[in-house]
Amino acid sequence: MRQVLYFGAEWCAPCQAIKPYIKQLQGQMSVAMIDADSNSDLIAKWQVRNIPTIVVTNNGVEVNRLVGNSITKNSIINLYNQ
Repeated sequence: MRQVLYFGAEWCAPCQAIKPYIKQLQGQMSVAMIDADSNSDLIAKWQVRNIPTIVVTNNGVEVNRLVGNSITKNSIINLYNQ
C-alpha cells in the first residue's frame, strides 16, 4: 500500500504553505502528517534532513521523495503515481 509521509513543523513557513495541499490529498490517498519537532524517531528512520519533506512509501519502503519549498499539489500527486 502506498502512503505519503509529510514531515513539517508549525514554525516552518514553506511547510505551512503546502499544508493545505496535504489536507486536500488526505481524501484521495493515505497521508501521514508528521511533526518534525515531536517525532525525532521518525525523522531519523526516514533520514529527513530538511523540511518540508514528502516521502512516498510502498509497503513501508521508500520509493521517492520531495524536499524543499517548491513542492506543489501536482508534484505530490505525480510522485505518488510514479
